[in-house]
Amino acid sequence: MSDAVGLNSSTTTWETPSMKSLDEAVWQGWKAQGHAQDGRGRGTRIKALKLVSIIALLAVAALWSQLVSHEIMIRCVLVAVGGGMMFEALSKRQYGCRDLKAAHID
Repeated sequence: MSDAVGLNSSTTTWETPSMKSLDEAVWQGWKAQGHAQDGRGRGTRIKALKLVSIIALLAVAALWSQLVSHEIMIRCVLVAVGGGMMFEALSKRQYGCRDLKAAHID
């Protein structure tokens, strides 16, 4: 009582689509453009963080007598911002002196 169903086999074979090979110079250009764009975005975020932290420090210094009750919270925020700035400087290998080779005396 089974019904047999026959499958029609295809006479054509599947071929991979032809692709133009990517030029290595074009690829390196795309990579360089991506790295430059990432660097600009990261630099903008760091500049904004620096500006906000400077403004916050000045505000805390000016209003310290009113903010004494929140001293622990303010210190924690300042330590977090300072730690973030420190890790950013370490990841960029900026250890305080811009030109260590020029400062090094043989």
